[in-house]
Amino acid sequence: MMRRLLEGVPLRGLVGLLALLAALLAVPWLANDYLLTVLIIILYFAYTGV
Repeated sequence: MMRRLLEGVPLRGLVGLLALLAALLAVPWLANDYLLTVLIIILYFAYTGV
C-alpha cells in the first residue's frame, strides 16, 4: 500500500519531507517556552489562512 502511495514521488521530495518532520519533532526540545508559543501561533495563523 505504501508503494502505491509513494509511486511517482521524487526522492528529493521524500528526503525534504523527512527532514521537515524531524525538525518539527525536535523543536519542542530545543526551544524555550516563549519561542515555542510563537511557533504555535505562527502555525495556527498559517492553518487558518489556508
